[in-house]
Amino acid sequence: MAMHYNQIEYFLAIVDNGGFSRAAEAIFISQSSLSKQIKSLEEELGTELFNRKTPGCRLTESGEIFLKYANAVKQQHIELMEVLDTTTKTMRNIKLGALPIMSVGTYDFTSTIADFQAENLNYNVEYIEKDQRSILALLNNSELDFAIVRTDDPSLDSKYDILNLCMDEFVLVCSRSHRLSGKKLVTLKELSNENFLLLEQKSQIYHICINALTKASVSPKVVYSNTRHSMILEMVAKNLGITIMPKNLATSSKFNTKIIKLNESFYSKVSLIRNKNTKQPKHCLAFWKYMEQQIKG
Repeated sequence: MAMHYNQIEYFLAIVDNGGFSRAAEAIFISQSSLSKQIKSLEEELGTELFNRKTPGCRLTESGEIFLKYANAVKQQHIELMEVLDTTTKTMRNIKLGALPIMSVGTYDFTSTIADFQAENLNYNVEYIEKDQRSILALLNNSELDFAIVRTDDPSLDSKYDILNLCMDEFVLVCSRSHRLSGKKLVTLKELSNENFLLLEQKSQIYHICINALTKASVSPKVVYSNTRHSMILEMVAKNLGITIMPKNLATSSKFNTKIIKLNESFYSKVSLIRNKNTKQPKHCLAFWKYMEQQIKG
Protein backbone atom coordinates (compact mmCIF):
# COMPACT_ATOMS: atom_id res chain seq x y z
CA MET A 1 0.00 0.00 0.00
CA ALA A 2 1.46 3.35 -1.08
CA MET A 3 1.49 6.45 1.07
CA HIS A 4 -0.90 9.17 -0.12
CA TYR A 5 -0.23 12.91 -0.01
CA ASN A 6 -3.50 13.58 1.80
CA GLN A 7 -2.32 11.28 4.65
CA ILE A 8 0.64 13.61 5.13
CA GLU A 9 -1.74 16.56 5.28
CA TYR A 10 -3.93 14.74 7.82
CA PHE A 11 -0.86 14.01 9.94
CA LEU A 12 0.15 17.69 9.86
CA ALA A 13 -3.42 18.74 10.73
CA ILE A 14 -3.30 16.61 13.90
CA VAL A 15 0.03 18.15 14.88
CA ASP A 16 -1.17 21.70 14.14
CA ASN A 17 -4.45 21.25 16.05
CA GLY A 18 -3.07 19.30 18.99
CA GLY A 19 -5.09 16.12 18.63
CA PHE A 20 -7.40 13.98 16.51
CA SER A 21 -10.75 15.47 17.54
CA ARG A 22 -9.78 19.10 16.94
CA ALA A 23 -8.03 18.17 13.67
CA ALA A 24 -11.12 16.30 12.46
CA GLU A 25 -13.27 19.32 13.29
CA ALA A 26 -10.84 21.71 11.59
CA ILE A 27 -10.69 19.76 8.32
CA PHE A 28 -14.36 18.73 8.38
CA ILE A 29 -14.05 14.95 8.36
CA SER A 30 -15.15 12.42 10.96
CA GLN A 31 -12.69 11.48 13.68
CA SER A 32 -13.07 7.79 12.77
CA SER A 33 -12.11 8.49 9.13
CA LEU A 34 -9.11 10.52 10.25
CA SER A 35 -8.01 7.76 12.64
CA LYS A 36 -8.26 5.14 9.87
CA GLN A 37 -6.11 7.24 7.55
CA ILE A 38 -3.40 7.70 10.19
CA LYS A 39 -3.55 4.02 11.17
CA SER A 40 -3.05 3.11 7.50
CA LEU A 41 -0.10 5.49 7.33
CA GLU A 42 1.47 3.98 10.45
CA GLU A 43 1.06 0.47 9.03
CA GLU A 44 2.76 1.58 5.83
CA LEU A 45 5.66 3.07 7.82
CA GLY A 46 5.79 0.16 10.27
CA THR A 47 5.78 2.41 13.33
CA GLU A 48 3.43 4.46 15.52
CA LEU A 49 3.54 8.21 14.96
CA PHE A 50 1.41 9.28 17.95
CA ASN A 51 1.44 8.23 21.58
CA ARG A 52 -2.30 7.85 22.05
CA LYS A 53 -1.99 7.15 25.78
CA THR A 54 -0.90 10.67 26.63
CA PRO A 55 -3.04 13.85 26.73
CA GLY A 56 -2.92 15.81 23.49
CA CYS A 57 -1.80 12.77 21.50
CA ARG A 58 1.91 13.59 21.51
CA LEU A 59 4.31 12.51 18.79
CA THR A 60 6.44 9.44 19.32
CA GLU A 61 10.14 9.56 18.49
CA SER A 62 9.25 8.19 15.04
CA GLY A 63 6.55 10.83 14.77
CA GLU A 64 9.04 13.62 15.43
CA ILE A 65 11.25 12.28 12.65
CA PHE A 66 8.31 11.91 10.27
CA LEU A 67 7.18 15.48 11.03
CA LYS A 68 10.38 16.88 9.51
CA TYR A 69 9.88 14.86 6.35
CA ALA A 70 6.15 15.65 6.17
CA ASN A 71 6.85 19.40 6.27
CA ALA A 72 9.55 18.97 3.65
CA VAL A 73 7.25 16.96 1.36
CA LYS A 74 4.53 19.59 1.62
CA GLN A 75 6.99 22.38 0.80
CA GLN A 76 8.44 20.40 -2.12
CA HIS A 77 4.95 19.82 -3.47
CA ILE A 78 4.30 23.57 -3.47
CA GLU A 79 7.67 24.32 -5.10
CA LEU A 80 7.11 21.64 -7.74
CA MET A 81 3.80 23.19 -8.76
CA GLU A 82 5.47 26.60 -8.99
CA VAL A 83 8.29 25.28 -11.19
CA LEU A 84 5.86 23.48 -13.50
CA ASP A 85 3.77 26.61 -13.70
CA THR A 86 6.70 28.68 -14.98
CA THR A 87 8.14 26.09 -17.39
CA THR A 88 5.04 24.99 -19.29
CA LYS A 89 2.17 26.57 -21.15
CA THR A 90 -0.15 23.77 -20.16
CA MET A 91 -3.56 24.91 -18.95
CA ARG A 92 -3.46 25.52 -15.20
CA ASN A 93 -6.60 24.71 -13.26
CA ILE A 94 -7.79 26.80 -10.33
CA LYS A 95 -10.21 24.83 -8.16
CA LEU A 96 -12.96 26.96 -6.64
CA GLY A 97 -15.81 25.84 -4.43
CA ALA A 98 -18.81 28.13 -4.06
CA LEU A 99 -22.24 28.46 -2.58
CA PRO A 100 -24.96 28.15 -5.26
CA ILE A 101 -25.05 31.91 -5.87
CA MET A 102 -22.32 32.30 -8.50
CA SER A 103 -24.52 33.77 -11.23
CA VAL A 104 -27.49 34.88 -9.14
CA GLY A 105 -28.69 38.48 -9.27
CA THR A 106 -26.18 41.14 -8.28
CA TYR A 107 -23.54 38.65 -7.14
CA ASP A 108 -22.60 37.72 -10.74
CA PHE A 109 -19.24 36.17 -9.78
CA THR A 110 -19.18 34.14 -13.01
CA SER A 111 -18.80 37.37 -15.00
CA THR A 112 -15.74 38.35 -12.94
CA ILE A 113 -14.22 34.90 -13.41
CA ALA A 114 -14.84 35.08 -17.15
CA ASP A 115 -12.98 38.41 -17.26
CA PHE A 116 -10.06 36.84 -15.37
CA GLN A 117 -9.83 33.95 -17.80
CA ALA A 118 -10.00 36.32 -20.77
CA GLU A 119 -6.87 38.01 -19.44
CA ASN A 120 -5.16 34.72 -18.49
CA LEU A 121 -5.78 32.25 -21.30
CA ASN A 122 -3.61 29.52 -19.74
CA TYR A 123 -5.62 29.52 -16.51
CA ASN A 124 -8.93 27.72 -16.14
CA VAL A 125 -11.19 28.25 -13.14
CA GLU A 126 -13.11 25.07 -12.34
CA TYR A 127 -15.86 25.59 -9.81
CA ILE A 128 -18.34 23.40 -8.02
CA GLU A 129 -21.39 24.49 -6.04
CA LYS A 130 -22.16 22.86 -2.69
CA ASP A 131 -23.35 23.79 0.79
CA GLN A 132 -20.94 25.66 3.04
CA ARG A 133 -19.87 22.73 5.22
CA SER A 134 -19.03 20.58 2.21
CA ILE A 135 -17.04 23.37 0.58
CA LEU A 136 -14.99 24.02 3.71
CA ALA A 137 -14.24 20.30 4.05
CA LEU A 138 -12.87 20.20 0.50
CA LEU A 139 -10.82 23.36 1.05
CA ASN A 140 -9.35 22.04 4.30
CA ASN A 141 -8.38 18.81 2.54
CA SER A 142 -6.61 20.82 -0.19
CA GLU A 143 -9.07 19.56 -2.79
CA LEU A 144 -9.91 23.19 -3.51
CA ASP A 145 -7.66 26.24 -3.90
CA PHE A 146 -10.35 28.76 -2.97
CA ALA A 147 -13.93 28.97 -1.76
CA ILE A 148 -16.72 31.53 -1.90
CA VAL A 149 -18.67 31.21 1.34
CA ARG A 150 -20.38 33.23 4.06
CA THR A 151 -17.82 34.37 6.64
CA ASP A 152 -19.98 35.58 9.53
CA ASP A 153 -18.48 33.02 11.92
CA PRO A 154 -15.52 34.74 13.71
CA SER A 155 -13.70 31.40 14.08
CA LEU A 156 -13.03 31.41 10.32
CA ASP A 157 -10.65 34.37 10.73
CA SER A 158 -7.95 32.20 12.30
CA LYS A 159 -8.11 29.50 9.62
CA TYR A 160 -8.41 31.42 6.36
CA ASP A 161 -7.29 34.49 4.45
CA ILE A 162 -10.56 36.31 3.78
CA LEU A 163 -11.37 38.69 0.94
CA ASN A 164 -14.81 40.23 1.46
CA LEU A 165 -16.74 40.31 -1.83
CA CYS A 166 -20.05 41.79 -0.70
CA MET A 167 -22.36 42.44 2.24
CA ASP A 168 -25.84 40.92 2.13
CA GLU A 169 -28.65 42.72 3.96
CA PHE A 170 -31.47 40.41 5.03
CA VAL A 171 -35.03 41.39 4.10
CA LEU A 172 -38.55 40.10 4.55
CA VAL A 173 -40.18 38.68 1.42
CA CYS A 174 -43.94 38.14 1.23
CA SER A 175 -46.64 37.90 -1.42
CA ARG A 176 -48.35 40.98 -2.82
CA SER A 177 -51.56 39.87 -1.09
CA HIS A 178 -49.99 39.34 2.34
CA ARG A 179 -51.21 41.48 5.26
CA LEU A 180 -47.73 43.09 5.59
CA SER A 181 -47.25 43.85 1.88
CA GLY A 182 -48.24 47.51 2.28
CA LYS A 183 -45.53 48.23 4.83
CA LYS A 184 -42.11 49.74 4.11
CA LEU A 185 -40.56 48.61 7.41
CA VAL A 186 -41.33 45.57 9.57
CA THR A 187 -40.07 44.47 12.97
CA LEU A 188 -39.19 40.83 13.59
CA LYS A 189 -41.71 40.78 16.45
CA GLU A 190 -44.51 41.37 13.92
CA LEU A 191 -43.65 37.99 12.35
CA SER A 192 -44.40 35.94 15.47
CA ASN A 193 -47.45 34.13 14.10
CA GLU A 194 -46.30 33.68 10.52
CA ASN A 195 -45.47 30.48 8.64
CA PHE A 196 -41.83 30.58 7.54
CA LEU A 197 -40.37 29.13 4.36
CA LEU A 198 -36.59 29.02 4.74
CA LEU A 199 -33.54 27.68 2.98
CA GLU A 200 -32.46 24.25 4.25
CA GLN A 201 -31.01 23.79 7.74
CA LYS A 202 -27.53 23.01 6.36
CA SER A 203 -27.34 26.51 4.91
CA GLN A 204 -25.66 29.39 6.71
CA ILE A 205 -28.64 31.58 5.83
CA TYR A 206 -31.01 29.35 7.80
CA HIS A 207 -28.95 29.72 10.98
CA ILE A 208 -28.53 33.47 10.54
CA CYS A 209 -32.32 33.86 10.24
CA ILE A 210 -33.10 31.62 13.21
CA ASN A 211 -30.53 33.41 15.39
CA ALA A 212 -31.96 36.83 14.51
CA LEU A 213 -35.53 35.72 15.21
CA THR A 214 -34.55 34.05 18.49
CA LYS A 215 -32.74 37.22 19.56
CA ALA A 216 -36.00 39.09 18.94
CA SER A 217 -37.87 36.54 21.11
CA VAL A 218 -39.65 35.06 18.10
CA SER A 219 -40.04 31.27 17.84
CA PRO A 220 -40.48 30.80 14.09
CA LYS A 221 -42.87 28.19 12.74
CA VAL A 222 -40.85 26.77 9.84
CA VAL A 223 -43.33 24.89 7.66
CA TYR A 224 -41.05 24.28 4.68
CA SER A 225 -37.38 24.36 3.69
CA ASN A 226 -35.56 23.81 0.41
CA THR A 227 -32.05 23.98 -1.02
CA ARG A 228 -33.10 26.39 -3.78
CA HIS A 229 -34.08 29.97 -3.05
CA SER A 230 -36.15 30.11 -6.26
CA MET A 231 -38.47 27.39 -4.95
CA ILE A 232 -38.90 29.29 -1.68
CA LEU A 233 -39.74 32.51 -3.53
CA GLU A 234 -42.24 30.78 -5.81
CA MET A 235 -44.12 29.46 -2.76
CA VAL A 236 -43.97 32.87 -1.08
CA ALA A 237 -45.48 34.43 -4.21
CA LYS A 238 -48.41 32.02 -3.83
CA ASN A 239 -48.88 33.28 -0.25
CA LEU A 240 -47.99 29.93 1.36
CA GLY A 241 -45.78 31.69 3.89
CA ILE A 242 -43.09 34.34 4.26
CA THR A 243 -39.33 34.16 4.14
CA ILE A 244 -36.27 36.09 5.27
CA MET A 245 -33.25 35.98 2.99
CA PRO A 246 -30.43 38.17 1.63
CA LYS A 247 -31.69 41.00 -0.56
CA ASN A 248 -29.38 39.91 -3.39
CA LEU A 249 -31.22 36.59 -3.57
CA ALA A 250 -34.67 38.11 -3.18
CA THR A 251 -34.20 40.68 -5.98
CA SER A 252 -33.13 37.95 -8.42
CA SER A 253 -36.65 36.55 -8.33
CA LYS A 254 -38.89 36.55 -11.40
CA PHE A 255 -41.87 36.03 -9.10
CA ASN A 256 -44.24 38.80 -8.07
CA THR A 257 -43.19 39.19 -4.44
CA LYS A 258 -42.84 42.15 -2.09
CA ILE A 259 -39.48 42.92 -0.46
CA ILE A 260 -39.70 44.77 2.86
CA LYS A 261 -36.87 46.21 4.94
CA LEU A 262 -36.44 44.83 8.47
CA ASN A 263 -36.26 47.22 11.39
CA GLU A 264 -33.56 45.09 13.06
CA SER A 265 -30.98 45.19 10.29
CA PHE A 266 -28.64 42.22 10.02
CA TYR A 267 -26.19 41.20 7.34
CA SER A 268 -24.07 38.37 5.99
CA LYS A 269 -20.61 38.60 4.43
CA VAL A 270 -19.88 36.70 1.22
CA SER A 271 -16.13 36.22 0.85
CA LEU A 272 -13.43 34.54 -1.17
CA ILE A 273 -11.21 32.51 1.19
CA ARG A 274 -8.07 30.39 1.07
CA ASN A 275 -6.18 28.40 3.69
CA LYS A 276 -3.85 30.47 5.85
CA ASN A 277 -0.08 29.92 5.81
CA THR A 278 -0.21 27.89 2.60
CA LYS A 279 2.14 28.87 -0.19
CA GLN A 280 0.19 28.78 -3.44
CA PRO A 281 1.44 28.35 -7.01
CA LYS A 282 1.68 31.31 -9.36
CA HIS A 283 -1.68 30.83 -11.11
CA CYS A 284 -3.53 30.74 -7.77
CA LEU A 285 -1.76 33.86 -6.55
CA ALA A 286 -2.71 35.59 -9.80
CA PHE A 287 -6.38 34.76 -9.22
CA TRP A 288 -6.32 36.08 -5.65
CA LYS A 289 -4.58 39.29 -6.73
CA TYR A 290 -7.10 39.79 -9.55
CA MET A 291 -10.03 39.41 -7.16
CA GLU A 292 -8.42 41.88 -4.76
CA GLN A 293 -8.12 44.42 -7.55
CA GLN A 294 -11.76 43.96 -8.54
CA ILE A 295 -12.88 44.65 -4.97
CA LYS A 296 -10.75 47.77 -4.71
CA GLY A 297 -12.30 48.94 -7.97
